[in-house]
Amino acid sequence: MSTVSKRRLDSLIPMAIKVIKEMKGFFSIEMEGDKKVITDKISKTFHGYFSSLGADMINSTPLAAIIFYEEGKKANDEGGSGSKEDRSLIPESILKLLRLELTSSIVKESYQKLSDYYVLSNESKSRKNLNIAAAAAALKIALRTFPKS
Repeated sequence: MSTVSKRRLDSLIPMAIKVIKEMKGFFSIEMEGDKKVITDKISKTFHGYFSSLGADMINSTPLAAIIFYEEGKKANDEGGSGSKEDRSLIPESILKLLRLELTSSIVKESYQKLSDYYVLSNESKSRKNLNIAAAAAALKIALRTFPKS
């Protein structure tokens, strides 16, 4: 399996920070009086999700792991998974980062989910795996630039 180049990772990290800032779901919500306020802190749970994603992709299959994470919000809404935070933000953020980095001919706008990219893209599976791993690694590192809640 190929590894992510240091140069690519270094170029992805600033883009990953931008993606995280745009996705308000990563940030904790605190009460100030009777108002809910979005903080600049990120739940420790998301750090764990990114750490687990790589292992899940190896232990099952990349597609199975992606689908598991995409179903996070649905499972939370149904009261099923017991997840503290919406894990569907993980593949959503990976897809957003890939869209920033790669051309629209590779990561088409019609791909609504990361699993769409994985299944429908004409790239080789090893290239898709590498792209997803690179984006996930950059996002995992970028999360460390924000305070934890």
